[in-house]
Amino acid sequence: MGINIKIRKDNLYKEHVYIIGVYISGNKLENDLSPYSLEFILKNNVNVYKFKKKTLFNKVVDADVLKYSYKGRCCLKNINTYYENIKLNLKKHTIEDFAIEIKCRDRKEKSIFQIQTKCIVNEESWVQKRKENGDFFICSDKQLLCRVVPTYTIVKKRLDGIFQRKIPSIKVYISSSYDIMYDILNKLPAPGADAFANDNCIFIISEFGKIKKSKICHELCHIFINNQIKGKSLIDIKLVEGVCECISEQFILEEGTISLRKKCAIAFDVLNINTCNILLKELDNIKKNSDTYSLVTYNIVPYIVKMIINQIGLDGLLNRIRKNKTLKEVITNTFNGFEKFWTILQESLMEEINVREYNELYAQIIMKQYENIMEDISQDAYSKLKIKFKNIYELLNKEEYILVKKELTEF
Repeated sequence: MGINIKIRKDNLYKEHVYIIGVYISGNKLENDLSPYSLEFILKNNVNVYKFKKKTLFNKVVDADVLKYSYKGRCCLKNINTYYENIKLNLKKHTIEDFAIEIKCRDRKEKSIFQIQTKCIVNEESWVQKRKENGDFFICSDKQLLCRVVPTYTIVKKRLDGIFQRKIPSIKVYISSSYDIMYDILNKLPAPGADAFANDNCIFIISEFGKIKKSKICHELCHIFINNQIKGKSLIDIKLVEGVCECISEQFILEEGTISLRKKCAIAFDVLNINTCNILLKELDNIKKNSDTYSLVTYNIVPYIVKMIINQIGLDGLLNRIRKNKTLKEVITNTFNGFEKFWTILQESLMEEINVREYNELYAQIIMKQYENIMEDISQDAYSKLKIKFKNIYELLNKEEYILVKKELTEF
């Protein structure tokens, strides 16, 4: 079990407000051994402050289920970084004047860990605000704002042309980490989500200082579609995700990443043709937490949506979404039956090459992750390895196979 403490100053407030974050990294916490209470004791020469918080450490800011499963080979390892925090308003005091002691206990009040350290502010959050063309930007990093606004403006202007309607004014929060985003939301997105939309807000995680136009585009599409279908509760989420990813393809290709058709072909190679046939026939029944949900929703469905738009246009598809049509219903109606659609899809995917090489390299990367990320890894070491592997995946998705092989041999 690796334990880290980080303190940051929260600039959303005028007074001295600090976030003390506690991170536990390593294997998945078992219920009977998991932390249940945190006690924070701040001391200086004059004052002593005590704060206690019950917690299950169920906020995961990093997670890798390292499941190596390909062509009959399978192994599994869970790596998580759990997060809990407390927000302190010290009013006129600065936290650097204090020393801190943190005690963590389980449900039976048995000590799990105890830490004593000086209070050092690691970072400041939400330091930059700016209004631009009706949109309001709030950044956790001074350098992020100048990168985000021009990129965001380009994407939104292009989308206004695609939809032929104005996307409403929104708030855009840009953070360098998930835990800083928690200050705003009081909840965390799914680990690995670089960006997400909530009401008329977009939240962007820029862990490595990069803001992709395709990610901004995807979330702006969610904002637009959500405003088009207000009050409707039976929307097919897979269909909406497919539309957002399909419209983002123009930026995906500009970034040098593989096309929607190739992503679909790769997924078909992983799952095999017969499995894909069964899954697409049962689209309405795929459970969100199933092993195949993400692969179908984000790799296969976007290309299917592109095929549909080529037939009935974007407005035609949006009208069907407003009428609560499911993806399966739209496929059947657009192509005059599933079998005809299936034939067209298969013929289209046969044109893709190097699919097998992609999947073989993908499997090698997963195996390297499994070998190099230990279950008791510290958060800092985990973050460094994540950056390295994220860069390798970027190379893979740009089909830089020679560079991928070179990176893998250097482990």
